[in-house]
Amino acid sequence: MGTPPRTSITFQGDTASTSIPVSSRPAWDGSVTRAGRIVACAAGFCEGHQADGSGTSHKVAARVFRKPTRPSKGQDPRLTDTEARSESTPMTNVRLDTLSPRTVCRLNADWLFRRGPVGNSYERFLDDREWEPVQLPHDAAIDQAFDWENSNESNGWLPFGAGAYRKHFSLPAEAEGKRVLVEFEGVYRDAEVWINGHYLGRRLNGYLGFEWDLTEHAAFGGENVLSVSYDNRKPGTSRWYTGEGLYRDVWLKIVDPLHVPLYGTCVTTPSITAESALVKIETEVLNLHRRRRLCRLVTSLLGPDGECVAGAEAVAPIAAGERYAFRQESAVPTPCLWDLATPDLYPAVSTLSVADAAVDSYATRFGIREIRLTPERGLLLNGRKVVAKGGNLHHDLGCLGSATRRSRHGKPRPTTASVS
Repeated sequence: MGTPPRTSITFQGDTASTSIPVSSRPAWDGSVTRAGRIVACAAGFCEGHQADGSGTSHKVAARVFRKPTRPSKGQDPRLTDTEARSESTPMTNVRLDTLSPRTVCRLNADWLFRRGPVGNSYERFLDDREWEPVQLPHDAAIDQAFDWENSNESNGWLPFGAGAYRKHFSLPAEAEGKRVLVEFEGVYRDAEVWINGHYLGRRLNGYLGFEWDLTEHAAFGGENVLSVSYDNRKPGTSRWYTGEGLYRDVWLKIVDPLHVPLYGTCVTTPSITAESALVKIETEVLNLHRRRRLCRLVTSLLGPDGECVAGAEAVAPIAAGERYAFRQESAVPTPCLWDLATPDLYPAVSTLSVADAAVDSYATRFGIREIRLTPERGLLLNGRKVVAKGGNLHHDLGCLGSATRRSRHGKPRPTTASVS
């Protein structure tokens, strides 16, 4: 069995760059999925933002955390540092992003996997040196032998199984006082999660993403072990091939106790004309500090070309432990409409500040368009009749199984018709 690399970071001198995708879900579904990092847009709504022109990703610089020379906090005292971090145990070193108040990085590289039920997979100091090294996304079923007795046609005659994953990573000492979150985009199915042997919770659904807060049991300045088990042995959970295991990305986030939580932003465009579009933004802010915070939210709307076109600002006191919803609106002049041929998207940059210091900053992409379904003309997109044709496209992709990326599916070719 080969030994995977100790880190997944691509070096550029003393720094490493990680591409963080910005939310790509359109505004009408009322949710936000991916929070990409953009440097704070302060007064004036566009000062200091970073954009690559395409509106699809931004770069996060992260310095590499050096391995300590003495046993670190939370480490088994029976082990020396060398024993605890042997060459057979891959380690990812996470560092704070000094350019942004929010650190976001993919946690996909160098996981350890064992097939079948593993009753003690959550143990922090479990000897996992013989586990199989895998990279995410990972479909644990696709490489198995066909099983005519313990499977069915819907699942491609591949077996229904169970398994466990472990991920070793270190957190910088200077992150103490912040919140450490882990987001799973997809685990099929019946997932249970532990951090350093402490149980976080369970998610039965295999398609909905979820997030856990690791902070209370995380070791800052030392090694951490994230453990995930899944159980897909219950038959009949789906009518098509599902795959199993960690089949989507895993993200690690380090944020201020005052931050926007997962799915915390909703963007709508209730009124659209050729001259202007009304954009309404609802942003939920969570205060996990022990005291009230006077919070300032600046939302900057950037055009598809990255230029600032509109913005809004609001200030509110948020009590300790409270979730507060900011409601803002702004008018975008001469909007570029989202359409099948020109799917233009606008990044909405949200920046939270306390006493003029930014504590959270991220971006959400949305589209401006009008959809109507009428009995006389059918489906209308921006006032034009659209003839919708398509197929039942599931998320698996042949021999790749369910561990696929959106780019591998190619671009759908829509069919449209003129206004009748």
